[in-house]
Amino acid sequence: MRNIFRLLGGIVFAILMMSPAIAVEGNEGKVIQTIDAGNYTYVEISKKDMVTQLEESIWLASPLVKVAPGNIVTFDDGAEMRDFYSKTLDRTFHSVYFVSRIEVISEK
Repeated sequence: MRNIFRLLGGIVFAILMMSPAIAVEGNEGKVIQTIDAGNYTYVEISKKDMVTQLEESIWLASPLVKVAPGNIVTFDDGAEMRDFYSKTLDRTFHSVYFVSRIEVISEK
């Protein structure tokens, strides 16, 4: 019986991982800070909320990329992880979007 529950749990996890990526409205922003950790670069960006038109900051995580504060970047849609704990950084992010690409479109 335990094996059946493990199998079902694995299937549910696989389905969730294959679900469509969560779109981040207006996939462009200005880099506030960046942290390289292991094979990832964590980037905090400031962007305008598409509904409220207010500035907000969000965290992105992508494969290593060279970015600097002040750069304007675009990024792919990604999967949001809430309360994500990074062992490498020994830090919990309230929310971080894992994206496959961040591209600098304008340097500071």
